[in-house]
Amino acid sequence: MEAAITEAETISQVLAGDQEAYGLLVQAHQAYLYQLCLAVLAHPQDAEEAAQVAFIKAHRALGRFRQGASFRTWLTRIAINQCKDQLRQRRRQRALSLDAMLEQGASLPSALVQDAPGPAAPALLLPEAAGLLSASERDILALVVDEEGISYEALAARLSLSLDAVRGRLKRARQKLKAFYSRGGGEP
Repeated sequence: MEAAITEAETISQVLAGDQEAYGLLVQAHQAYLYQLCLAVLAHPQDAEEAAQVAFIKAHRALGRFRQGASFRTWLTRIAINQCKDQLRQRRRQRALSLDAMLEQGASLPSALVQDAPGPAAPALLLPEAAGLLSASERDILALVVDEEGISYEALAARLSLSLDAVRGRLKRARQKLKAFYSRGGGEP
């Protein structure tokens, strides 16, 4: 009970303008918050960054902290939200990388391409991986590989699809292949 009083007093001191008192809160919760972020993000550098940002956000929002509530629980919620933001950002960056390459006219090297059994199964696809893709997904990947540097607009026109349909099919194909290969697909 005394720790809660001390923590409440420390929070009151910070709110009264004693910025050094916030360092006591950071010290008390730093190891816990880092471990929490590491469990969610699985990368030490990302966990350090998330924990640091969570402490900064908590400091800025300390005036909204409800006295009598658990500071650790409140801080945990801020950290979890920060981790979720970082995970969303990671997914966006990964998904945008191929999109950006294709939209900027970058080409995929044809050396990475070989035909696998089945209709239009490009890009070093094992038969098992090609089997995961729908015919339309294999077709669009085959065009991307066969016609290096083809734009999304050209793909849409060639396949009589909307731009969103092209993006969606490529995204689904990438997700299926990523899941297959991340599970160790194709390894002996």
